[in-house]
This record gives sequence, C-alpha cells and structure tokens, in this order.
Amino acid sequence: MKLGSFYPETSAVREREGKSRTERKEKKRKRKKREKVRRRRRRKVPVGFSSWSKKKSTLRLGFFDFSIFKSRVDDSINQTVQNPRHRNNAANDPHADRLAKTLEALLQRQQNIDRFNIERANRLGVRAFNGKGDPLDADNWMTQLERVFNVMECPKEKKLRLATFLLEEAAYDWWLTVQDRYVDPSVFTWADFNDVFNKSYYPQAYKDAKQDEFLHLVQGSMIVVEYQRWFMELSKYAALLITNEADMCRRFKGGMRRDIRVTMIGGDYKDFGKLVEAALRVEQCILDTPGHKE
Repeated sequence: MKLGSFYPETSAVREREGKSRTERKEKKRKRKKREKVRRRRRRKVPVGFSSWSKKKSTLRLGFFDFSIFKSRVDDSINQTVQNPRHRNNAANDPHADRLAKTLEALLQRQQNIDRFNIERANRLGVRAFNGKGDPLDADNWMTQLERVFNVMECPKEKKLRLATFLLEEAAYDWWLTVQDRYVDPSVFTWADFNDVFNKSYYPQAYKDAKQDEFLHLVQGSMIVVEYQRWFMELSKYAALLITNEADMCRRFKGGMRRDIRVTMIGGDYKDFGKLVEAALRVEQCILDTPGHKE
C-alpha cells in the first residue's frame, strides 16, 4: 500500500512538483533551442558571399559584382514575400531590416563609384561606341579604352561593366544579343568580351586584308615621312612577319623608291630610327639637286 493513499494532500503536492519540474525542463530546452537559432542567424553569411573572409576581401578590393549580389538578394526577398510564415518572421526580425539597410548603402556606394569611374573615363577621352563605323574605328575605340583603363588601374572585373555602359544604339543592341547567348552572364569575363567584340566589329578578314596591304606597300610617289606613317600603321597587322627591328628595316628599305634605295645600298641598317633618318637625308639631297623635277 502506497503512503500517498493515506495522505492525499502529500500526493497532490508531489504531482504538482513533478509537473513543475517537467515544465522547467521543457522551457530550458526551448530556451537553448532559441539561443542556438540566434547564434546560427548571427553567423549566417549574407546572400552573395560564400564566406565572411571572401566578403571582407571582396569589399576591400572593390571587385564585387553588385549586380549579381542584388539579383540574388531580390530572389531571396521575393521568396520571403511569397511565403506568409517567412513574411511574419521577417517583420518581427530586426536583423532583416538591418541587412536591408546595409545592402541599400552598399548598392548606393557602388553606383557612386561606377558614376565616378565613367566620368573619369570620359575626361580621359573615352567616348561611347555605337557600332556604325568601320573596323578601324572599333579597333581604335578598344585601344583607347585599354589605355584609359591602364591609367585608371581598373581591374578586369570593372572593365566589363564600364565598357558595356559605353555601348549605345546598334552596339548596345548587339550586347543584349550577346547576353542572351550566355546561359550564365555572371561568368562572362573581360577576355570573353574582347573575343566576341573583335569577332563582330574587328574581324579576322579585315586584318588579313590589311596584312596583305602591308606586304605590297611601296613608297611610290609618297615622300619618306608619309611612307613611314603608312608603314608603321600597317605593320601592326603583320606582327608575325616582323619579329625584330632588323626585319622592319629590311622591309621598309625594300619598299623605298629606287633612287633613294640605291644610294643607301651600302648601309647595313638594324636601327629603324637611323634608317628613316638616312632616307630623309638622301631624299633631301635628291630634292636639292639642280634640275630635279618634283
């Protein structure tokens, strides 16, 4: 026979104490669970970063692509809005509001940096490209762009964003079609842009034609200075044929007028500057000869 059966009050007290202990244990368990969730939230890495160390180094170097960051955050926000349970939690969570404000500040900062870089590039002489000129215009635009980027010490991650911003009219329409061809535009690099840009606006057929023009270039009726200018302009299309300065001198001398070349036949020129200087002196002597017809 149990003792509690003779003392009903004692049995009731023990029963209440047992329930109280069970409730305290349950409250303690729930409190630990909530603390665990809070710690996990505090350690949670924001959308767009694989780790906090990557986030810090990325922001410090300024190489982060905020367009990708914003798209991922927008997706996350849309999912939260569509889910009522998440929406209620976000409304009561101060961390969500703090993250939104931080994101807005970062995006504004990046927009200010991009605006400053574009204005600086314009001051250095870069203009918009509309894609309506000939291949030489496209090559000159890209060359000028690279020179300005070097002066600005612009990293490759920002080159693509700034260059595509400078595209307009037909060139911008072309860029939209390029983006549509890539499944993941986020992996599109500056080298990829150079490749597709040259294929569209500075094709190999044009460069081959210019190389052939260089191979058949002769002075003819041009003066030495004019011949030199054309020679230097076309020589960039024959970089594989001119591997050193001696090759350049040999080809330049071979294209000179016969009366100038014969006079210089005894000289072994391996310095292009000295060769041009000698050709100018010979040309001037010929022009100063009495009875010479220009």
